[in-house]
Amino acid sequence: MENPAKSAFSFKYFAIQESHFVRKPGDLGEITYKITPSGIFNKAEGLFQLNIEFLLSDENDNCLIQLIAIAIFEFKEKIKEEEIDNFFFINSPSIAFPYLRSFISTLTSASGFEAISLPLFNLSKLGEELKQNITVEAE
Repeated sequence: MENPAKSAFSFKYFAIQESHFVRKPGDLGEITYKITPSGIFNKAEGLFQLNIEFLLSDENDNCLIQLIAIAIFEFKEKIKEEEIDNFFFINSPSIAFPYLRSFISTLTSASGFEAISLPLFNLSKLGEELKQNITVEAE
């Protein structure tokens, strides 16, 4: 078997930049989620900062989680914004999301209330939204 082709980018790290958590006693109603991606492409350094705004709430108003997470990716070669392919836009949120899921599970389980485990999401639709929400830092 030949060596598989290496990706043009690598994952550097994930961090929670801001978080707000409210949990009141009582049963959780149906939980809703909102995920909003955006990004900052630093041409000079070949870095891409993925920003994920995440909102979780329940219909009984007993739980609210708002957070902003960042994931940093590095491109192996100097590239232009228009050279970033759709593969990156689709896959970068999918790479970062397990870290977000883990944070929410840990946060809610440590609260003394029932832990919330986020379901697996098909994040491929976020790729197009991310592509539309990019800021480019000039060289």
